[in-house]
Amino acid sequence: MKKNTIILSALVFSGFAFSQVGIHTANPQGSFHIDGAKDNPATGVPSAVQQSNDFVLLKNGYIGVGTINPSSKLEIIADNQGEGTINDFNFRGFGTSKLPALIFSSANGTYSTPSNLIKDEPIGAVTFIPRANNGYNYNAGSRINSYYQGNGTDGFTDLRLITSGNEQIRISETGNIGIGTTVPTSKLDVNGNTRIRTINSSIGTTSDNIVSADSNGNLRVVSDIPRRTVYSTTSIAPNDSGSITVTDPNFTFAQINVTGGNACARTMITTFSKNGNTINYLGGQARDITGQFTQLDANGNNISIKFPGVLNCADGGNGTQFDFDILISGNVITITNRGNIAKSFTARIISNL
Repeated sequence: MKKNTIILSALVFSGFAFSQVGIHTANPQGSFHIDGAKDNPATGVPSAVQQSNDFVLLKNGYIGVGTINPSSKLEIIADNQGEGTINDFNFRGFGTSKLPALIFSSANGTYSTPSNLIKDEPIGAVTFIPRANNGYNYNAGSRINSYYQGNGTDGFTDLRLITSGNEQIRISETGNIGIGTTVPTSKLDVNGNTRIRTINSSIGTTSDNIVSADSNGNLRVVSDIPRRTVYSTTSIAPNDSGSITVTDPNFTFAQINVTGGNACARTMITTFSKNGNTINYLGGQARDITGQFTQLDANGNNISIKFPGVLNCADGGNGTQFDFDILISGNVITITNRGNIAKSFTARIISNL
């Protein structure tokens, strides 16, 4: 009982005489001071190394961890103590306490009698400030800000991303994202040049959409742009046929370009128009030879093409090497090779005309 009385008397005396309490230190530097490593001097100010394990509460309510001179409500300093957990903040939740959160809230009025925010008043921010030009410039740093966007009765808020002191991205209270604009009017509103570095280079399908920009820069799907698809046959022996099934639902009205080549770097191209099941020969050429066509049926869906006088080629092709017949039936194109050597053909379809 005597020992307890002495300790209590010492604490009371220290509190009344100096208005300061020290734990593990007889030289408290604030209203409440803990020296974690018990390494502070008996007199004078602790060094930066000695302060690194200290906790202090000043009379103005400021709390310092790792410093005895906090400049805000809470200041935590790690001074050359290495990276990792020494300067990390770890919020852990388990079971029914999952989803730990860091919460910023703001109001007008006072703590005891708060009042609602008004539109465009700040709520909170996370700020990153570099030291430059021998100082810390808050306005030149990067921040994530939130401002109230309601009328005092709802909870509308926005988010603003600032880098190097300038706002770069804003997410409005309705979810619109603005890049280079503070008033985004669509889900993604970009004011400035855009660049796509990687894009799918494979041939599109008939279900793909074509996008264009209107006079206001708004992207829209264009439905009346012709679609282009490419199909190829396997190698077709002389007087044999190969079929191509066109999957484009707009194939009713289309342009068909049939091409073929040989080992002598010569190319044949022939163009047809299609209207329903009827095709019309528009023209063809195999290098310097103009194609000649013959309608093979009364329905207008079967045509024979010949290129008389084409030069022979080292692959064995003679003057008939580019000749072929084409037959249209629904969405199927049948090509019959009328040349003297095997050949594959390519059909390029331009539909939605």
